[in-house]
Amino acid sequence: MARTRLYKDPFLRPILIFITDGRGNVALNHNANPASEALSIAAKMATENRINYIVVDTEASGFIKFGLAGSLARNLKTKHFSIENLRSNDLVRMVKEYKQA
Repeated sequence: MARTRLYKDPFLRPILIFITDGRGNVALNHNANPASEALSIAAKMATENRINYIVVDTEASGFIKFGLAGSLARNLKTKHFSIENLRSNDLVRMVKEYKQA
């Protein structure tokens, strides 16, 4: 969707915010591992330098953490925030930073 908008307006600089625990649960390719496929798609998405990304990790803190949202953020070449520590001002600040860049 963002890429389609970029074709129509090449000066547009969208910001996509992923709110996720990072766990892919259904693969687009039925033979693929959903989590691996999500990371692969994220790496491809990161090659479009006109789109900025933010990942908000919703995984609950606890004894076992998978850290998949962090992996997603690394593949997107962006920052990620834990929803537990995130304040609305953090998102506003990041959007302003991206708009100024």
